[in-house]
Amino acid sequence: MDSQGLWPMSTKDKWPPFTRTDYLELIERAMQGMAQLEPDGHTCSICGDGGHQAFECHLNPLVLERQARILQNTWRCFHCGEVFTDAAQAEEHFGKKSYRVPQCQQLCSGHECFPDGRECPGCEDCGRPRFQSAEEIADVLAATGQG
Repeated sequence: MDSQGLWPMSTKDKWPPFTRTDYLELIERAMQGMAQLEPDGHTCSICGDGGHQAFECHLNPLVLERQARILQNTWRCFHCGEVFTDAAQAEEHFGKKSYRVPQCQQLCSGHECFPDGRECPGCEDCGRPRFQSAEEIADVLAATGQG
């Protein structure tokens, strides 16, 4: 696991190799789950707990496989918390290069930083007003004591 408690995307040389026993245990859990294909109000046929059924059991290999498949196509921004399940939308937010600043952390579109490093006013998307000219920006900054 990495520092965030997640398994690496590539497991080569990171996990011990699977054994015959591992596969037999997995097959046994799948067979136990197959005995409870429909909700029947009884305890889980895989783990024996009473709070759920086999089709939702955390030990059901099919549940785990489906969760893994979903996670493979999910991107979460650690800055804004937004989750993307569409690759094109994720690329729009994160960019094609790993060093690109995510969209949520960029300055508002259509504006540049001031030469002295102050951030320029933004747009409606981030809750700040949009200005049309440098003079208008200077006027607002002067009126707010920032200019």
